[in-house]
Amino acid sequence: MLQKPDVQSMIAAKLNESGLSSARTLREIGRVAYADVGEIFDENGNLLSVKQLPEHVRAAIASVKVVKKNLVTGDGETDDIHEVKLWDKVKALEMAAKYLKLLDDNRDTNVTLQVTWINNSQPQPSEVIDVTPEPEQIE
Repeated sequence: MLQKPDVQSMIAAKLNESGLSSARTLREIGRVAYADVGEIFDENGNLLSVKQLPEHVRAAIASVKVVKKNLVTGDGETDDIHEVKLWDKVKALEMAAKYLKLLDDNRDTNVTLQVTWINNSQPQPSEVIDVTPEPEQIE
């Protein structure tokens, strides 16, 4: 049924309508993976308002919480404490690395070495050493 052109066009229309795309998904993963927490502060170390943050920084924020507390007992002043939580950067990096095939478990672990002997002399069979790693040593 998925091979029918009319079904494919309906699915494409629904995906387009929803705004889902592989490019957008990868962009969002990248925003979280490469988020820099330093961008949420100004040059004096003060937290910027959410409206002042660039879009790519806002995309990396999971939540913002403002707690009003009296930090110094007896001074009569209420202080605002801002808690900013970012999305899981390690998970986003893992997802990006998998997409880029950096963490592919099926990657080829065979390595070819080219060895040049001094004075172009060839080793004797007794001098040849097998350097093939054991399977548990390959990472």
